[in-house]
Amino acid sequence: MGTCFHKLNRTALTTAFAACMAVMGLGAAPPAFAADPSDQSIFELGPGQNCDEGGLTNILGDTTSCSSGTPSAGPDWADLFVVNPNGTVSTGNNLYGGVVARFIQDQPGNIADQTTYTSQGSDTNSQHPTEWTWTTASVPSKDDITNAYVYEKIVNGHRMLYVGAEREVPNGDSHIDFEFFQNNVGLDHTPPCPANTVCKFTGSNKDGDLLISMDFTNGGDFAGLSIRARHEGVKSKQVDTVLGKIATGDNYDLIGVVPAGCNFDLNGVHRVCAFSNGGTIDGGPWVNVDGQGNEIFSLQKNAFTEWGIDLTALNLTSSCFPSVLVKTRSSQSITAQLKDFALRDFENCSAAVKTAIRDGSENDITGSTNIVGGTVIHDSVVVTGSPTGGTPTGKVIFYRWDNKTCSGTPATTSAEIDLTAGGTDSNGNPTAVANSGTYTTIPGQDISYFASYGGGGFYPAVPLPSPVPSASCEPLGVTTLASSVFTRIRQDSASGAILNNTAVNTDVTGGTVHTVDVATVTATVGSSVTAVLGDAQCSNPTSAVPGSVTFSKYTTADCSALETPAVEYKCVGSTTFNNGTATATAVSSTNDLSGSAFLCLRAKYNGNAAYNASDLSDKEPLCAFPFVPFTP
Repeated sequence: MGTCFHKLNRTALTTAFAACMAVMGLGAAPPAFAADPSDQSIFELGPGQNCDEGGLTNILGDTTSCSSGTPSAGPDWADLFVVNPNGTVSTGNNLYGGVVARFIQDQPGNIADQTTYTSQGSDTNSQHPTEWTWTTASVPSKDDITNAYVYEKIVNGHRMLYVGAEREVPNGDSHIDFEFFQNNVGLDHTPPCPANTVCKFTGSNKDGDLLISMDFTNGGDFAGLSIRARHEGVKSKQVDTVLGKIATGDNYDLIGVVPAGCNFDLNGVHRVCAFSNGGTIDGGPWVNVDGQGNEIFSLQKNAFTEWGIDLTALNLTSSCFPSVLVKTRSSQSITAQLKDFALRDFENCSAAVKTAIRDGSENDITGSTNIVGGTVIHDSVVVTGSPTGGTPTGKVIFYRWDNKTCSGTPATTSAEIDLTAGGTDSNGNPTAVANSGTYTTIPGQDISYFASYGGGGFYPAVPLPSPVPSASCEPLGVTTLASSVFTRIRQDSASGAILNNTAVNTDVTGGTVHTVDVATVTATVGSSVTAVLGDAQCSNPTSAVPGSVTFSKYTTADCSALETPAVEYKCVGSTTFNNGTATATAVSSTNDLSGSAFLCLRAKYNGNAAYNASDLSDKEPLCAFPFVPFTP
């Protein structure tokens, strides 16, 4: 066992493509793997001959980490995963710059494996997933999946895909497929399959799904990889111009057949590397099993295989793969009966759409309940993708409702707005942003927003749902504005002389003085609010309806005794706006004074949807009597 890393030293995924070499058997001379000097630092497999268990992984590479015991140039598989107390394996917190890492475990099939194909001769690669059936059954050791692991990393703009796999019986013929689906593929039941039930797969193929096949022949030696892409309707195709081989397989195009080593040449650069271990190596920190299902702690020659593919160089970067399915075949034919399988989620292929209502200072005010009417706001959206998918592209649409629940028909729907690149988030994921137009809140008018995303590139659309879930709706509560009222008793008309706090001579022609009370309603609104103080529904009111003023009349100078009838209601007139203040007036009916009398008046504005009701105005006392001429 080497000293580079703890336990599993058989593989390191680094960023030094230039030094990759392969030893095709123990003791054999290593043929050089020559990389194009312009494409250095793409990938290599293995921490180095001097510290990697005597070179038994047949992979040469970085040796700088041997003395320090840390994966300076790239992680070992064991560095990517954590073995839990219950024996399960999960992804660790440090991906060493990678995009995603997944450990794939499957039950030993010597007794009863809960995830196997039904082995009735009808489950093949050429079929659609929904045509496959699965059950609980025993699996021949040569066809039994144990542990597999998948890792992806973006290196110098190249999308690199790495896979490692273990076999229970390394000295027999076996055939393993790794299929990467662009759609989510799953099972219709949580294993095990219920008794007397035909259990099925869910999901579907899509042109461009990637199928990587590993074939072990001649007593278990690694024969190499075949790389295929899903192409619905294709029967057979001769497309391998690298090695001149012919491959047939319904519904797949053949991209290439790659022998063991770094032997897939594209424009003078090797872009696929694949190796098996050349001798017994440590089995790693997780559980390994032999053909009888017994736990073992080392892997024999050819029991461990790994490969790496430069997807960018092979023009395979236009797809995102949310699901990876490991499966075995009964023979080397790509359309042979499928035996065992293990299914896992893989890449994040959806874009996260996060929206926020913002004020003029870009503060997030989403969910606030006391935003002042007249505040200028806009909605914003951040669409977050994944390093694999790159910066999201496409368009968004903003919807606004005049309620807090995103219910009913939107009050406004924006035009499509292009996303623009927004950098990366704290996790290194690429983002794109867009903003709606501005909107000035109306006092008392609650609103809500939702933004839909039309999709683009790897990322599917996020349409406007019906109804909009409460968790996706952006509510905003807009408060009504404070109001105040002051009054003036005037003689004859609303423009007459002010009589408040005066003595009025009733010794006039006709013996009667005519007065009206004028209530002036004001509200501080700022420069952007244009909400009126009145209400369109107010007309000859008989109660304190919105947009009205209640006038109260008292028969005592201190406003302590109400007259009968005591009150009347009048609508306010038109609203004027000046220097940030809204103003409107209401005028009472005429109050006639004759002889000797006391009068006291008060008024109150009853508010409306935009403005709160005012407090009762100050008391307006008035004394009336006939003036007696002074006689010396």
